[in-house]
Amino acid sequence: MQRLLFLSFLAIILTSCGSSKKIQRYKYLVDESVASQSTPKVEPKSTPAPKPTPPPKSTPKPAPQSQSKIQKVVKKAMSYEGTPYKYGGTTSKGMDCSGLVYTSYQSIGKTLPRVSRDMPTAGTPVKRKKLKKGDLVFFNSGGGRTINHVGIVVSVSSTHVQIIHTTTSKGVRLDPLNEGYWKDKYLKAVRIKV
Repeated sequence: MQRLLFLSFLAIILTSCGSSKKIQRYKYLVDESVASQSTPKVEPKSTPAPKPTPPPKSTPKPAPQSQSKIQKVVKKAMSYEGTPYKYGGTTSKGMDCSGLVYTSYQSIGKTLPRVSRDMPTAGTPVKRKKLKKGDLVFFNSGGGRTINHVGIVVSVSSTHVQIIHTTTSKGVRLDPLNEGYWKDKYLKAVRIKV
């Protein structure tokens, strides 16, 4: 019986010693983790990336200089609408077909030959289907192959080409190119480099 008591006592001591070590070991581990938490690593603050600036609101692109010059030519020609015909004329008092073209291009500093038959030499040939505003169109009002009339293209759509020119009977006026009297009198067209 004493032996049994001794063994029980010994077991209690060993158990309490073992628990104490476990507690100490656990305490040590806890202390380490607590210590590491008490001095947290401080990472350098990263500067936030700047917010991208939105692109500026789109503004309409200015017309190329050549287009604005052509606009000026057409505007000048249109300003003579209704001017009476005058052979060799170049003013609002009277004007002939080549005078209209010559004066209109002169407004942008472009000097063309003064006579309609010589004007094609100042430009590059253009096919009828490729006409643009400002192009010069040439005719023979008698149906031959010699140039005796000129006009300026003022507008182009998929079905319609409008020209301004000077007629002997009605002076400076607008007419369609693809219908009516001038349709069959057409000879060629050129584009003037501005």
